[in-house]
Amino acid sequence: MTIAGTHNNATTTSSSQVGPTVKEGGKEYRVLIANMGSINPGVKLVGNTRYPGIAEDYARTFERQKALACDIRPGRRPRGPALLDLVRRYQERAGITSETGTEV
Repeated sequence: MTIAGTHNNATTTSSSQVGPTVKEGGKEYRVLIANMGSINPGVKLVGNTRYPGIAEDYARTFERQKALACDIRPGRRPRGPALLDLVRRYQERAGITSETGTEV
């Protein structure tokens, strides 16, 4: 497994994400495990005297996160029929069928 990491200036102190590359069924997949940027309630982006560069740091964080490439992004999952569709699409990409099973 290969792991690449990046650091974000904004959001939580030392916010970061890692992107391990994993192998399954002879294929490599880039996985993104990220603390995605968000702006907490009450945080001032303009005129913040405690953190004057916060707006620029957030902009840089969002730019970096948009540019991250991945095949699998753990995180919030859909529910109901949308979850079944997500699983079906993952199985198709991974080449998983009832004949192949899930063994690597």
